[in-house]
Amino acid sequence: MKKGINIVTITVMSILAGVSLVFPYYHYHYVRPYAGQVFFSKNASIAILDEKLIYMDDKFNVVYSISNTGVKPQKIKMNLPISFSLATPVNGELNLNGMPVGITEDEKIELEYIDDELDLLCTANGTVIQQKLQKLENPIMALGQGEDINYMYQGEIEFQPNETKTVIYNFSQEPMLTDYETGFYKVLLYLQLTETMWKKPIKSAYYKVVYPFFPLHEPFTNIVSYYRYSDLTGVPCINQYDYYITPKPHSISTSNQYFILEWNYKKYIPKNDIKLDWETSGEYQLADLTKAIEDEDFSKYMIIHGLFKEDFNDRDRFFSFIVTLGYALKEHDNINGAKNLMRFVINGMNALNGYKFIMKFWREFFSQFHWYKPKYDTVEFSGLDKIFVDTMLGATLTPAEKDKEDVLKKQAVKEVKDKLEKVWNK
Repeated sequence: MKKGINIVTITVMSILAGVSLVFPYYHYHYVRPYAGQVFFSKNASIAILDEKLIYMDDKFNVVYSISNTGVKPQKIKMNLPISFSLATPVNGELNLNGMPVGITEDEKIELEYIDDELDLLCTANGTVIQQKLQKLENPIMALGQGEDINYMYQGEIEFQPNETKTVIYNFSQEPMLTDYETGFYKVLLYLQLTETMWKKPIKSAYYKVVYPFFPLHEPFTNIVSYYRYSDLTGVPCINQYDYYITPKPHSISTSNQYFILEWNYKKYIPKNDIKLDWETSGEYQLADLTKAIEDEDFSKYMIIHGLFKEDFNDRDRFFSFIVTLGYALKEHDNINGAKNLMRFVINGMNALNGYKFIMKFWREFFSQFHWYKPKYDTVEFSGLDKIFVDTMLGATLTPAEKDKEDVLKKQAVKEVKDKLEKVWNK
């Protein structure tokens, strides 16, 4: 399956059937299924009873319970709107996943591209509903959004008298990176619209988001603020991300390095945005960090990309930063200045554990952070810290340490959940 090159903005918009999924893509293209704007010809006998959306492992399941309340058989054509855009080729070429030049002018290739991107499957009571994807001659504006609907999936469903069917749209969508002037960010947004078409409450509306912890090397992370390695622009750097989640889910739980957010409404008229977004509030280029260590002077380099001192007065943020940097160095052998950067990682762990630095450069640098409490001439790492440092230094974990690592990870999962809870308790 071909996939887009970047990360996600997802908007789920409650209209008519309940939820709309929108995917703005980074720079080049997007394929946006408006699942919440699924529609069919006006039919007084057909009613949507409830809705459910589940997101996990880059797969969306949008579920509708649809009933024929009349005494006659009914046949309807359900339409799933799509908004599709692809960059115009520059100088006759288009450098996008090997897609052919002139794709924006070739309807057949566009259809294949959308199909391949979404891998859509629609079923009604378990029976596959064949979907025909077609381009609209006259694009229509998506309700509540700024992009035109220019494609449509269409499938036909039959109902017997008084029959209720479960209709499911299942499709793939990897997270995609969005780049705006303020930096990189990702958003998972359930936009709940209060439109006049909501004549009466939905009997049941349920939303579930199952999402992995970040960065990839869980559980060394702070779910509220964390850092992630990136060389997307060709410049190796560590980006700082901050989480914002509203409103508070009805249920928060964790399982197997995932956090699980759930919202469950009864007799529901959509009126709240359900939003998860994580964005960069700082960028630290590794070339600058390397140069700062070489020159033994952070002040003239780090100020360019963020308020280094303010960032790392938060102990959790600093820990997240050096762990992210450490794993980036282990996994990417082409990072210049890796030796000095690893010094920064190990010395950061020393500082977090109260080491009294002999070198003036390191002593003065860490003394600017309120959490630095120099107490020890030597540091013996233990627990999670020891596992991390040993990994950075290339040591092999013993069977006993591996068992301990599993216990520590379970503890870390609980810590992540506790931090997530605190987001709404401040």
